[in-house]
Amino acid sequence: MAMKNKENMLKSLFLLDETIAKSKGNGFIQSVTKTDLQTIKCQHPNWFYSHKIPNLIIFEQPTHISSEEVMKTLIYNESVTQIKEKIASSFKIKLGYNSKKQMKHHLLTLFAEDIDDVPIAYISFNFSIMDYWYDNDELCKDNNIGICCHLIYLYVSPSWRKMGIASILANTMTTLFWEQLQHSLTQIENTNFILSPLLYKGINASGGEKILQLVNSDINEFETLLPQKNQNYKQSINNI
Repeated sequence: MAMKNKENMLKSLFLLDETIAKSKGNGFIQSVTKTDLQTIKCQHPNWFYSHKIPNLIIFEQPTHISSEEVMKTLIYNESVTQIKEKIASSFKIKLGYNSKKQMKHHLLTLFAEDIDDVPIAYISFNFSIMDYWYDNDELCKDNNIGICCHLIYLYVSPSWRKMGIASILANTMTTLFWEQLQHSLTQIENTNFILSPLLYKGINASGGEKILQLVNSDINEFETLLPQKNQNYKQSINNI
């Protein structure tokens, strides 16, 4: 049975409490083994550097190192003042949900498995429920509801660049986003509302166009995993 109006539908929606992959104990999100890396890295132009990349671990709010220590280490190893400022700015955003659980901020930090006290890279992004947006300069329809992935900043330490590390973090963000999309679809089942995944790039996310193109491609592939053509789902829209 369809909800009476969009306002009521929006009030009932909330983001997924806990990701499937995340361990509640130490902030662990994902382990990326050398075997796992091959699929991601073979799509990267510098995949031949893959032998240099060890097994990797991705955390959100790790317990073995503080957020301030992560930020200071990354800033110390960066030489460009403007980038140092962007790192500091992205770490100021509060992690977790807003009061209605309709927005969540993630900051995923990547470490080498054998050196888990030295951060290599991180990605900062928000997920949020949106009631309206513009697609090709046209306002979305009244029965459209959006789940937005907003890329704030992605950073890789200088010595780890051009190895596909950014693609690895983008892939993890996509997986978490897909979990939120599936969760949202269950909330609008048997209604006349349509869910759209939305991809946006923050003003500091220089080079983020390629990351969002990768996410867009992965989301479109994940759509094939849906049991059937879902009448409540519309393909992804982005601002690039």
